[in-house]
Amino acid sequence: MRHLRWSLPSFVSAALLLIMVGCSDDSPAPLMAPESGPQLSAAAALAFSRISVGTQHTCAITFENRAYCWGKNSFGAVGNGSSAFSIPRPAPVAGGLRFAQISTGTDYTCGVTTESKAYCWGHNWTGQLGDSTENSHPRPFPVAGGRKFRQVIAGFAHTCAVTPANEAFCWGRNVYGQVGIGAATTEQLTPAKVRGMHSWRRVVAGGNHTCGVTTGNRAFCWGGNDRGQLGINTFTSRSAPVAVAGGRSFVQVIAGANHSCALTGEQKAYCWGDNEWGEIGNGIDRPQSLTPSPVLGTRRWRQVIAGFFHTCGVTMANVAFCWGFNNAGQNGNGTTTGTPVATRVSGGLDFTVISTGVQEPPPLVNSDAVHSCALTPDDRAYCWGGNAYGQLGTGTTSLGSSVPVAVVGPT
Repeated sequence: MRHLRWSLPSFVSAALLLIMVGCSDDSPAPLMAPESGPQLSAAAALAFSRISVGTQHTCAITFENRAYCWGKNSFGAVGNGSSAFSIPRPAPVAGGLRFAQISTGTDYTCGVTTESKAYCWGHNWTGQLGDSTENSHPRPFPVAGGRKFRQVIAGFAHTCAVTPANEAFCWGRNVYGQVGIGAATTEQLTPAKVRGMHSWRRVVAGGNHTCGVTTGNRAFCWGGNDRGQLGINTFTSRSAPVAVAGGRSFVQVIAGANHSCALTGEQKAYCWGDNEWGEIGNGIDRPQSLTPSPVLGTRRWRQVIAGFFHTCGVTMANVAFCWGFNNAGQNGNGTTTGTPVATRVSGGLDFTVISTGVQEPPPLVNSDAVHSCALTPDDRAYCWGGNAYGQLGTGTTSLGSSVPVAVVGPT
């Protein structure tokens, strides 16, 4: 019998448990009623071009490049200047900035404007906002240095970004070398260039580690490695980029809390690292994989994203699947039972993009990153999982939902 390494969140109760409708992965997904009660409809739902799930809050960008956030607002992570602890429906981010990209971490958020400037807001206890201080901000605040960035990704307590010239910079917590600057493991209050001469397509901050993929489709990871999340066939942590084992070419790579996932150019998914809850998706119940392991099945994936102890992905046919830990319904399949194989998200909806969140890996935290969100082809947002702080965007902070529920209109 498997034993939990931490206590389950108080908001998970027997009320979340549903009877599973038996079906194969390829059969039509059952349409199931949300458990979170009737949705509020005071304002029309927004159309979003991008969405990002944090530990307990969510952000998205409209086609007018306006940013909205909702959920837990401690330290100002929602970014609307409010002191409210939770905001259960989309609220416009203060400041009037237009964002091209946004990323949510643990109690903080970062984004890149249409002018390629990086801003962050929320918690800043270890410099993850990159403003040269440890002061939190309830509104967007510019990242120090004045550089232009085309992408920024917020993790648990460190942040990474890539410039238009394909240079990578990271900042924030660096206890395990996750900033990637070499031997030094002191926190970085401003952007520090990642060691090496690589040309980066994308760099992703996770729990206590970081992964990136170069313009030449080579995957590298660095930082904490106690569960094999670097994919380098050892448990040794690294403070500078090291090539993922196996020699495969990857076009995407995602750092989760304690595991990582990637996609090949043939749209095949691989994951590695912690697998105690089946988050690698290879159908094998073993503690970890030190090298990339193929996700079970023959599906072709448009996207996979490693979260806390679960993983989600969208196929080339716009079908969403999740697998791994599922205590709050974050896999979206109508149950709270975990699975080590990809299981179709219920509801019969098509999705084009999906997102999950990360946090500090165990044993230091509770299981708080327990929701997922996705966008449909008509640009509507749906979320599922835990909702103690309104992170599903349904207008309430009631119990969550184990199936997708629509995000309501803004405040």
